[in-house]
Amino acid sequence: MFVRGARHSRLALLCGAALGLGLPEGAAQVANHLSNARPEEWRPGQPPPRPWQYSEDVGVKVILTEFDNHDAWVELQDASETKGASLRQEFPAIAAGRFSFRLKLAPDHLGDFGLYLGQGNASAPVERVVELKIATRGVLQIGSGGQREKTPVTFTPGASEWLYVDFRTVNGDLHLVLGRLGVPDGTPPLFETTLPQQGRPVTRLRLATDNAPRGGHVFVTDLVLTPAG
Repeated sequence: MFVRGARHSRLALLCGAALGLGLPEGAAQVANHLSNARPEEWRPGQPPPRPWQYSEDVGVKVILTEFDNHDAWVELQDASETKGASLRQEFPAIAAGRFSFRLKLAPDHLGDFGLYLGQGNASAPVERVVELKIATRGVLQIGSGGQREKTPVTFTPGASEWLYVDFRTVNGDLHLVLGRLGVPDGTPPLFETTLPQQGRPVTRLRLATDNAPRGGHVFVTDLVLTPAG
């Protein structure tokens, strides 16, 4: 089901996020470094089209749902203890910017789920510049290179969160700011941290369930990666 009003509202909020980075209105669509990332253009039952890459033998597909008045989500579900369900895309290098997403855990989700911005395949900890990791109990952790800190965000199965992370390098250190979208103007960020000597440009987004235990089951939409002006 395609909800036109909800889509327009979502675009307005994304434009507001872009303005927060000093970009012109509408830049959330123009400057999004992720190609084929508009939910209204995804085909139900199919994974997002190229240049997205995905784990073909582990379930990754687009579903239609009325949850949160959204028309399309990417569903990642795995039944394997040796390979996680993953969705990946490579893009030109970004040294600073904002990554935003909407995510919910399915009621039957087991294990951990990660959203990583990095280099190479962003699969090994050393390649992960920005790490967002949702642990088994739903607690969101943020960090870099395998070192993470707990944030105040806890995902409840069946409920979604619309979040952003701003990243930039200051004197070689990585500065991260985590916040929530769709809240009143002036709402302070949820979490902020600086990681010594971890600042590097990113060229890859990787979303992935962990290899074990089997049973990872999540939904994502509104994937936007906007470089800072």
